[in-house]
Formats: sequence, C-alpha cells, structure tokens
Amino acid sequence: MRIYIAARYSRLNEVQALAQKLRDYGYTVDASWIKGAHEWDSEAMAVENASKDVPVIGQRFAEDDIADIERSDVMICLTEEPRSTNGRGGRHVEYGYALAKGIPILILGPRENVFYCLQNRGVMKAPGIIPELIDMLDYIRSRIEVAS
Repeated sequence: MRIYIAARYSRLNEVQALAQKLRDYGYTVDASWIKGAHEWDSEAMAVENASKDVPVIGQRFAEDDIADIERSDVMICLTEEPRSTNGRGGRHVEYGYALAKGIPILILGPRENVFYCLQNRGVMKAPGIIPELIDMLDYIRSRIEVAS
C-alpha cells in the first residue's frame, strides 16, 4: 500500500523518520518531496515574489506532489496547532486534493480548520504512536483489498 505524507516542509526530518518506520512495516512511502528535492531556496523565493510568471520550479514541485498523491492509497497528514505557524499551506491543498479524490486520510495532530472535521477522518493526537498508526493503516489496507 502506497502512503503519501503531507506536512510542512520544515518537518522534513520528522517525515523522513516516519516514512522509514512505515517502510519497515512494509508500506511504500516514496513521494518526491520526502526525498528532500522540493526545497524553495532563496533564488526560487525571489523569482516567486518578483514575477507574475509561473515559477517553473514551483510548477514542477506541485505537479510532482499531485502525481504522488494520485498514486497513493492513503494520506497521512501531519497537522499543526491552528495559527501556530506562518507556513505556506501546501499541506492543506494536498489534503483537499486527497479528500476530493476519495483517498482515505489519517490526521496526526490537531484539526487545523473545518475541513479536517469532515466525516470519519482518523485523528491521532500523538504522532509518535506507531502501533496505533499501523493498526489504522492495516484496517484501511484490508478495506482496499475487499473493494478490489
């Protein structure tokens, strides 16, 4: 089963550690951004802020992320306390895309906004609890296999 993890880019190290734990349990976690290749450097930020043209690098990152979500069977979304960061919000777009595509979503952390309250999203307040996460993923896997 392929898992997409949505989170702030600044949590990359934490996401990479979670991805490795999930791989150890036999799950596939291979989204492009988790490999560390999607960082907006100062040059990319200058282009984004100075130009009305679409930054090519940003478009490529977004297309990579959409393709990775499309290939996933489930999304894990690492959330933040509401209004606790000045993040760019890409994870919210990713969450909404998965929601629209009907991809099961597990939320690790607080519900950041009203969309995180929609129907039966698995919510775990303590993201370090791997056994419960694996139980939820195994349940989703069994539901996917039954539907196939």
